[in-house]
Amino acid sequence: MSKKANVFATLGLCTFSFVLALFLNTIGDAITIVGSTINPLVGFIFPIMFYWKIRPEEPLVSKGKIVSLIVAILVTGISI
Repeated sequence: MSKKANVFATLGLCTFSFVLALFLNTIGDAITIVGSTINPLVGFIFPIMFYWKIRPEEPLVSKGKIVSLIVAILVTGISI
């Protein structure tokens, strides 16, 4: 990551955190938001990404990749 990109990423994360802190009343609300966004990522989306990464030779229309894509779409939709 270049220095410029690092500065923009850091400023963006700090700004997002500050704005979020302005609107949340308690730390419990913040933990609820973090838990509801991180759990689907760790439990479903990351394993699907790792599966796609370790199986690059598998064709895009294979059963495994189609099922993993459907699961990723469903989990993303339900999480939102």
